[in-house]
Amino acid sequence: MPQDQFTERLLHPHSPEDLLYAQLSVIADPRRQKSVIYPLRDVLFIALCAMLSGAEAFTEFQDFGDTREDWLKERMDLENGPPSHDTFRNVFALVAPEQFNQFFIRWTQGLCKHEGAEVIAIDGKSLRGSSKTQAVHLVNAWACENNLILGQLKTDKKSNEITAIPALLKQLAIKGSIITIDAMGTQKEIAREVDDAGASYVFSLKKNHPKLFKEVCNLMDKPGGEQESDYFESTETGHGRSEVRRHWITADIGSLIHGEEWAGLCSVGKIQRVRKVQGEESTTEEHYYLCSIEADASLLATCARKHWEVENKLHWTLDVTFGEDACQVREDTAATNLSLLRKMALNVLRHDKSKGSMRAKRKRAGWNVGFLEEILGFTHA
Repeated sequence: MPQDQFTERLLHPHSPEDLLYAQLSVIADPRRQKSVIYPLRDVLFIALCAMLSGAEAFTEFQDFGDTREDWLKERMDLENGPPSHDTFRNVFALVAPEQFNQFFIRWTQGLCKHEGAEVIAIDGKSLRGSSKTQAVHLVNAWACENNLILGQLKTDKKSNEITAIPALLKQLAIKGSIITIDAMGTQKEIAREVDDAGASYVFSLKKNHPKLFKEVCNLMDKPGGEQESDYFESTETGHGRSEVRRHWITADIGSLIHGEEWAGLCSVGKIQRVRKVQGEESTTEEHYYLCSIEADASLLATCARKHWEVENKLHWTLDVTFGEDACQVREDTAATNLSLLRKMALNVLRHDKSKGSMRAKRKRAGWNVGFLEEILGFTHA
């Protein structure tokens, strides 16, 4: 189905076939069909409903199915009763994460409503409970204005974010957006990928690029350099502490010898944070940035602040509300797919505009099947 039709049916469902339950059928089932009792979409849908209702483990998915069996039978054939926890475990260990993620990305595009430039924050997160030695590590893309997770990609090791980020960006519709990445992802190949896609970037620059870092420091810290830059200042106070943030950005980058190696580079920036906690001496931090945005200090401030949403609104929520770090699923594929299921649940809950925290909405979905139907779209069909 073309993307515009797919998106239209997501936002304006006309029949049960337009709902998420039906859309899950596009994911290929890797199991031997002769031995399949439960269609793949049934297993995934029950797991999603369970996750939305507060479940976090395969055994709890089974408990949800047993509890809501009558409700589920109104929507699917459960001649053999709800799936067991072993069925859930086996399915999540077999489904190809790449294909599940492609479906997730396409489905999420239908939820996005913000138009115009959007800050997309890219950052990695390890699933700490997935291994005692080498935990599964995922690169995530967070859409700040839409308040949604756009997609994920598994890496073999944390250092391989460098190769995973371009692969993830290729799968996303990022044209016109501003991509923010921390210092580990500040790489020439990634800058080229962003620029080729028609997007802009704000990359944190540290000493992992020693020559360019020194050049940018000399440019931004030279006497009189502040007068040649656009400037913006903000102050935040509360709970006995205050922080002053000073932002400078300049398009006068002709002196950067190594800057020519970075596709799209047209400005560099500096942010100084002066933090004061009551009863303690103030501390100062300085950070430098490579940018392909205009020399607008307030825009630099916005990008830098929004980048932290991937930690505060995504990673923190996954750990605290969904118990991701506490999950002990060890098999890599199952852990990766289960993380994507959490993100599907998170997007469903973020897309719902009713009042209440994420935790409260999960409880509400578990207690009130009418609310569960509402956030899944059944009440609109």
